[in-house]
Amino acid sequence: PAPWQPAGGVLERLLATASVDGCHVNVFRVGAGAGAPAHLYKLVRGVTAAVIQDIIFAPDCLWLAAASGAGTLHIFPLHPEGVVPTPATHLVAAARRTAAA
Repeated sequence: PAPWQPAGGVLERLLATASVDGCHVNVFRVGAGAGAPAHLYKLVRGVTAAVIQDIIFAPDCLWLAAASGAGTLHIFPLHPEGVVPTPATHLVAAARRTAAA
């Protein structure tokens, strides 16, 4: 699971799982302060079955990458609160990182 720091300051975690056929990647919010696990996203990798070999979150949890045994890498935008990612949600986070550096 990848840690993230929501605006409220309670550390929570995101967890990603792949479907048996590898066509979907599910993202859940789990952990301290999150209450019951919450399903945030069902990401569609494709329609052809493939073994998902690796899933990784970006350090800011705004991106997820899933690598398949078919030799493909799929990159998905995320928002830790489960809202629809937009250019604004990602550009604001990038601006904050740049300003903090």
